Parts: sequence; structure tokens; C-alpha cells
Amino acid sequence: MPIIPLDAQGLLDADVPCVVCGYNLRSLTLAATCPECGSPVDGSARGDLLQFADQAWLARVTRGLTMLLLLVLAGIVLGMVVGVVAAVLTAGNPGNPPNPRLAITAQAILVIGLGVFSVIAWLGFTSPEPDPFVPEASFSPRAITRATVVIGFFLGLANQVALWIDPANIQSAPAQWGSLLSQLVALAQMVAALLYARSLALRIPNLSLARQARRLARYMGLSLAAAFLAGLVLVLTTGSVSPVIPVGPTTAPSAPPTSAVVLTAGVVTMLMGLAMLVLGIWALIFANRLRMALRDVRQKTAATP
Repeated sequence: MPIIPLDAQGLLDADVPCVVCGYNLRSLTLAATCPECGSPVDGSARGDLLQFADQAWLARVTRGLTMLLLLVLAGIVLGMVVGVVAAVLTAGNPGNPPNPRLAITAQAILVIGLGVFSVIAWLGFTSPEPDPFVPEASFSPRAITRATVVIGFFLGLANQVALWIDPANIQSAPAQWGSLLSQLVALAQMVAALLYARSLALRIPNLSLARQARRLARYMGLSLAAAFLAGLVLVLTTGSVSPVIPVGPTTAPSAPPTSAVVLTAGVVTMLMGLAMLVLGIWALIFANRLRMALRDVRQKTAATP
């Protein structure tokens, strides 16, 4: 618990600004209220730490983060299982491959199912704090994370429905622009979520975790932005976010030569994919450390009489 500077009479013996309005609370008791805005003096003196926050809310945040980590592991395991099953079915019937419609339906059920649980987990992790001591801004990282999570889910749902109706839709112009929009939403979501995680780390307080969150937000933001720009170049030059490099003479002599542009964008996309793999592992380690730190705060608060 932070040390609160009090004199012999129990009055604040230091310049302590009110966290709501900035008024200097020196010479007031902890039981008093700010003369300017009426907020409790003890809240400003002790700081906006999680140990003083609503513990039911903190439990929801911790459960949401735990659920997100479990969903990542579940997605990896299910993806491997689906890949193995598809390989076995194909190898067992080389002349009669699995029904594409069945495969697409199974993929849609898997993706949408994980997406629903992911939305639930994200909304739990970013639950609004009841009666926060410091008022939250309208466009806070927490609020932006919640909004982008919902938008991203419906974009993914629309993509799965279009793919189920006709697999050829994935090559259509709306699908390609929709993929770019999904990347942009993912960029905003990841940066906002890491900034929100940083705010939680500062309230633990754990400066090491806060610094990690800031670095991750910077590096993942740059990587996702570069991948988005590379995808935008590919869509504008080839009509697809996947790099398709022409290897022979084009059938349209008047078409502008885009091979170098496509090659460059493709290389950038692959490099950013590798960078995101490394940053993703780092983010998982960070998220687990944050989860354990939040759990420790709850346990210490529960043990405090």
C-alpha cells in the first residue's frame, strides 16, 4: 500500500493534487472531500490502484484474460486436429476428396464458434469499471477495444457466410476490401487492447509490465500497419491481398508492369507475418504475466483485513 504523508494531527502533509480536478488537498484529512469537486480525499491520497478497485469487476477482468489465453491454445489445437483429419480423409480417398461444401461448413462452424467465445472473453476483459475513481474518457483504449472486437466479429461472420454461399466469393473485390478492413480493425483493436493492458499494469503497479505493453503496442502497431499498406498495394495493383507474381508475358500488353511492386508488397507481407509471429508469442507471454499479476492483486486484497 502506498505511503500517505500525514502530520501528527492526521492531515495531509504534502502537495497531493485531487485526481479529478487537480485541487491541492494539503492540510485536509483523509475523511474529508475535495472542496472543489467533492471527490473523496483518501482516493487521491492512495492513488488509483487496483487493490482499491471493485473486486468483482477485477475478477471479471482476470477471468476474461484467462479465457482469451485458453482460446488461443484451443484454436491452435483445433486447427491441428482439423488439418490432420483433412489429411487423413484425403489420403484415404485420393480419387474422392472430401466434399468442399462440408469442409467449408466445418470451417465456418469452427471459426464462428471460436469467434463467439472470443467476443465473450474480450468483453469480460474490458468490462467497464463500476464507479471508477478517475472518470474514463469516451474514447478510451478500453472502449475502443470493445467496439473493434464486435466490429471484427461481424466482419469475420460476413466473410464466412459469403464463403459458404460460394467459395469463389473469396476472390471478389468486396471480399478483398473486406479483408483489408478486417486488418485495419485488427490494428486498432490490438493497439487499443495493449494500451488498456498498460493502464491496468500501472494500477497494479508493475512498471515492467507497463513498459512491455507500450513496446508491444508500438511494434505490433507498426507491423500491422505495414501489412495493411502492403495489402492495400496488392489490392490496388492485382485486385487481391495475396501476392500473385506474373511469371510470363501478360495477355494485355497495355497493362502497367506491376511485377516489382507486387514482389515488394509480397515480401513485406511475409516479413510482417514473421514479425507478427514473434510478437504474438511475446504478447502471449505478456498476457500470462499480466493475468498472474492481476490474480496476485486479488489474493493480496482478499487477505488484507
